[in-house]
Amino acid sequence: MRQAATWQPAGEVKPGFQGSGFDAAVILMWTSSDSTIFGRELMGAVNLGRITEGNYSVIRTIDMKSHGHLECAWTKRYVPEDDTIYTTGVVTGLTDVPRIKGAAAMVEEMSMAGPGVITGRFGTTLVTEQDTAIEPTVNALYSFDPARVGLPTDQVRTASVELTRHDDLRLELTYEVEFRPRT
Repeated sequence: MRQAATWQPAGEVKPGFQGSGFDAAVILMWTSSDSTIFGRELMGAVNLGRITEGNYSVIRTIDMKSHGHLECAWTKRYVPEDDTIYTTGVVTGLTDVPRIKGAAAMVEEMSMAGPGVITGRFGTTLVTEQDTAIEPTVNALYSFDPARVGLPTDQVRTASVELTRHDDLRLELTYEVEFRPRT
């Protein structure tokens, strides 16, 4: 399966990532890690991507404390004919984030909030190229067709992310996602 993503910042983003106050790796991590259709299901937990057939929307607020705040609104659409998940989204906010070289695992607690609505909350530690830590808090609101079956129980989604920079314009992510019941 392939993924295709486009994002549109709401406002001006200066060219280049170094010193611009905006590191695309931050957005890429949260865009790609949201591709939950790839996650393993453990002990009766369910994969959000599977129960929605890869078609859902998510709004995430990312509080990076003194480094700023972002709101990301994404729509995921799976097209079986070309076996691709298409992501479109808008990013708003103001950040001052140095270049990121990695992140600790993201552990998101997910709960049903009504038909077709799941809430999520997680934190992680982003590590900059200067070896300083940024510890954002992320709140998420997932929405999908309310006729679909939701989560059978509160659960946890763990996403381990490895970031590889090839240059300022090309980033690569390797990630592993699993779902398990929340205990």
